[in-house]
Amino acid sequence: MKKAWRHNPGDLAKAAYYAVPVRAKLEYTALYLGLAALHALTVQGVPEMLVPG
Repeated sequence: MKKAWRHNPGDLAKAAYYAVPVRAKLEYTALYLGLAALHALTVQGVPEMLVPG
């Protein structure tokens, strides 16, 4: 666990993350939140569909 928290500036995975433009990160964040909202809306109607009768 401690190894994961240590900062290693030479780590290629971290360097690749910071090389991604902020705009791309914001676009993915917006898409992810939109997908989560869509999921919440669609799941909300499922109990009504499961009522027998």
